[in-house]
Amino acid sequence: MLMAARLSERLGHVDAAFVQRLVDLARRAGLPTVGPALGADNYLEHMRVDKKAQDGDIRFVLIQQPGQAMVQGAPDALVVPALQDQCRTVAQAGGAVAGPWTDPPYGSRVPPP
Repeated sequence: MLMAARLSERLGHVDAAFVQRLVDLARRAGLPTVGPALGADNYLEHMRVDKKAQDGDIRFVLIQQPGQAMVQGAPDALVVPALQDQCRTVAQAGGAVAGPWTDPPYGSRVPPP
């Protein structure tokens, strides 16, 4: 959800303040706000076989504007930085799982991508 919000921001649909509000809400709800640092290529490979993909093109459920969603493709040149933003806290920890994933209720488990 948060990676899609960051991608929506990169596509010009929402602003940074809106994305930060979602991050804050997720954090207050006890939800993870970063993903495991698995590498952009690994994420892209899995996304290309997702049920929303069409002929290998990745499609995302994005925020068109607050309160409205849409399904849209996006170029890898925008997807990769959004993935990196979403996983940067973990990556800055040297690839070790850190932050919300190691806090309860997740313990030391790494969630699936």
